[in-house]
Amino acid sequence: MTNFSFTGDGSGAALVGGPFVQWSFTMGSTSYSFTLQGLTQMTSHGQINGTGPGFATVNGKNYSGTWSLTGQSGTQFNFIVTTVPDGGSAVALLGVALTSIEGLRRVLRRRNA
Repeated sequence: MTNFSFTGDGSGAALVGGPFVQWSFTMGSTSYSFTLQGLTQMTSHGQINGTGPGFATVNGKNYSGTWSLTGQSGTQFNFIVTTVPDGGSAVALLGVALTSIEGLRRVLRRRNA
């Protein structure tokens, strides 16, 4: 993980420099990275707690979201993607959900018969 600095505390915290590529790795043929773009909140009184905007990159495609870092020595990192999936993914997901509901309906009908 790349080091970064900030000034201030709480919601008045500001990233010094940046954006920073915090980490990157490749697994098989898939490349991953995370870029920290800024801070919306950061405290470091006994433990670190911070949030801010950033983006994950998977094989060159960026996914914007919000990151959070908590714990002593930054032991927990979370990234929540806020980008909306493209129409094809949403339609496929809807199809899977509807198929599952129909399968469940048929199983329940057989049990009641």
